Amino acid sequence: MFKFEIKFELNWSGDVITAYCVRTCIKYKARKPPVGISRYALGQKRCQACEIFMHWDSHKCPCCKGTLRQLPRSRKGKEKYLIQKLESTANTNYELVSLF
Repeated sequence: MFKFEIKFELNWSGDVITAYCVRTCIKYKARKPPVGISRYALGQKRCQACEIFMHWDSHKCPCCKGTLRQLPRSRKGKEKYLIQKLESTANTNYELVSLF
């Protein structure tokens, strides 16, 4: 299987980490959502080493075993994400269940 070698440097320690993307993550690649909806609000996660958004339940990439981003990096993106999450939970109807 063909491997892509991706090297990047950590800012806080200066150590160089090597991650190998073997492109098995392509199976889980997510489609771009409609305009105005955040990818993170839809549950998509981003692998920075493989540079794709994917639908995956774990917090590690299935391909390179790198950590997946689950929140936007920018302040505007985080605000948009929180607003969309609050709207989606406000739209759900909760039924009160009596225990007695």
